[in-house]
Amino acid sequence: MGLPPKPPHICTHAWEGVFAARFGLVGGSTAQDSDPKLEGLYQYTVSSTTCDVPHCVWCRLLAKHFRLSESPCWSYDHTSRVQVRAINFDASSRFEGRASTLRELMVSWVPCCHSAESACFRAWTTADDPAATYVKARTRIPHIGRPSVLAIAKTRVEECDRAHAACQAITHDPVLPRRLVDCSDPLHVRIIETDSSMREQYVALSYVWGGDQPHRTRKSNLASYMREGIDPATLPQTIQDAIRVTRALGVRFLWLDSLCIIQDSEEDKHREVASMCDVYRHAYVTIDAARAASVVEGFLHDGRALDPDAMYALPFICPDLEDRGLEAPRVTPADRVAHLGTLYLSREMPGSADRTRIRATKRDTRTDAMELSEASETGRRGWCLQESLLSPRFLVFTSETLQLRCHTTTQNIGGAYHDRTSDLPRLPDAVFRHDPQLKRGSDEWTAVHRTWRSTVEDCSRRSLSYSSDKLLACSAVVGMFAPVLGPDYVAGLWRDTILYDLLWWRDLSNSEEDQFESPVGRHGPLRDECAPSWSWASCGGPIQHVSVQDDMFPYKYQAEVMECTVAPEDEKLPYGPVQVGGELILRAKVFERRRYNEYIVMEKAGAASNRASNCAARTPAFARCSFFLSYLHFDSQDGDHLEELWMVALAAYNNGWSPRAVNGLVVARADPSVCTNVQREYGTDRDVYRRVGHFRGECRDDQVDSVKNFDNAPCIKITLI
Repeated sequence: MGLPPKPPHICTHAWEGVFAARFGLVGGSTAQDSDPKLEGLYQYTVSSTTCDVPHCVWCRLLAKHFRLSESPCWSYDHTSRVQVRAINFDASSRFEGRASTLRELMVSWVPCCHSAESACFRAWTTADDPAATYVKARTRIPHIGRPSVLAIAKTRVEECDRAHAACQAITHDPVLPRRLVDCSDPLHVRIIETDSSMREQYVALSYVWGGDQPHRTRKSNLASYMREGIDPATLPQTIQDAIRVTRALGVRFLWLDSLCIIQDSEEDKHREVASMCDVYRHAYVTIDAARAASVVEGFLHDGRALDPDAMYALPFICPDLEDRGLEAPRVTPADRVAHLGTLYLSREMPGSADRTRIRATKRDTRTDAMELSEASETGRRGWCLQESLLSPRFLVFTSETLQLRCHTTTQNIGGAYHDRTSDLPRLPDAVFRHDPQLKRGSDEWTAVHRTWRSTVEDCSRRSLSYSSDKLLACSAVVGMFAPVLGPDYVAGLWRDTILYDLLWWRDLSNSEEDQFESPVGRHGPLRDECAPSWSWASCGGPIQHVSVQDDMFPYKYQAEVMECTVAPEDEKLPYGPVQVGGELILRAKVFERRRYNEYIVMEKAGAASNRASNCAARTPAFARCSFFLSYLHFDSQDGDHLEELWMVALAAYNNGWSPRAVNGLVVARADPSVCTNVQREYGTDRDVYRRVGHFRGECRDDQVDSVKNFDNAPCIKITLI
């Protein structure tokens, strides 16, 4: 089958090469230098002579994204290779008589004079385009407030409710919250109180307050809200939009905290917070007002338009089905004629504009999922974490489009491109079971514990108006993990895995100006007193955990827990805030370390990772034990100024190049003269310590008897507050 006539905006070299090969999606290239051995890959050679940048859209794409004008190969007309790979397509479709579908295009530039560069482009087309059979994604829908778009969302939510067993299991036999907003009358909503016999669907709202809420329910207006109702026009725009979406989904009731909780009643707030897990878990769907930074902004306005300068409209030669060897008994003569569709490419991924600021200060430990979470308004807020994790369905109104995320899949409404690598973690199915009987150490148990640690890391990155709410804001999620990891929960850690969970470190930004500031904004004081110093909740910023579950190099714990005493502030909130005075008593190998400039080369205070050369770590009780201090992460600014520090070894392993690699805590004596609230609870006669950081050290082969001295070191009792 011959090629169709060449469009004027494509050069002959590209038309007879990469376009004829359909970007490697189908094969059948007419170019001589194509490599047919690799599925989904097309490669060819190009030079400044064969590339027509002024008149060819494809050549302009290469020139712009690979800066060809700056390449010496380009200047001297040397030949370079271009590789085009169609990725994320279903190769099995060939054997099932279906068309392969393109999701992304990976383009690599391999010059003769320097290293290769690659760029990934997302691909889409319109639903009525001839290329729609071969290109999976559709044009993004920016007009998310239109009735037609909300109708599509309603259909997708109903399909999930009907067909997704995992999502159905979460909402089995739902119990209604104590209060709901009745939206049956769009001009006059009112608050109702439910009873145990009621079984109705309801929608929950996840949003950012962004300031005072004059409309909030108080003791003085509750009766009026229930009797006379509320004129929706008097409510902030986000709540008005939520009422509209609730009705569009065919649901009568809406739950939101500012109206369904009596905000000036501590008793009511504590009771409702204790049941927050059930509120979001049993909701039919949760609306995520991710684009609204404040309740007054609303979230149904049009999304951000795609930058036209970052988008390329390219012809796509739709293949003849019979020529591809597929069973197509209904192919007509007209179908055999090659016809052109339109393929749109863009490097601009969802949320890319919002992520520019975050990417400027992020560490390598950041993931696309974390970036996208922090790019949304609700993704930055601590209280919104449990809402996204517990809800069976999450209807997300992003800055660009409308997305439905459930416990089975994630999809953009209307079939727009969705980057799967940006999916946020979901809670394992095991935590939603009524009685999860998981054996500790099993694969399923390990997956639950790993998700718990990632949840803690996510929580630590989010901002709160009051740092004292840190444990309270994630208490509903804790309740889901308790049947598997519990039952005993102590200030953000599980007693059964406390030695493992103690190994966290402060994740600091690379930016010098913001080195003690989270990528999403300041999280309050550098050391929060809402929890003991050894708890991640005491750290005033994002944290990361140390991985000690490696099959190749398993850790051996070097300490044991003698006692752990932490009391909750409110017995009705066992996973919530804790009282001052919690302590952890360990029996461990403790090494005193004094800082000597000739032994330790410290980076400036506050550096994300303080590396040191050989240092002396010793106690008077036994022979000197030398360490190479690989990492030293202080939890706050004051750590680097302390003269006396102690290293508490918690876990050690042989990693193949070091006979002993040790992970543990850096502690300092708790001086009552510092006058923190925690230390006032203890008299000057108590020899107690506070955590100030995390370390990793290595006993080297070239250090005489270092391994022997470490292994023979006696364990002593140490009290941490």
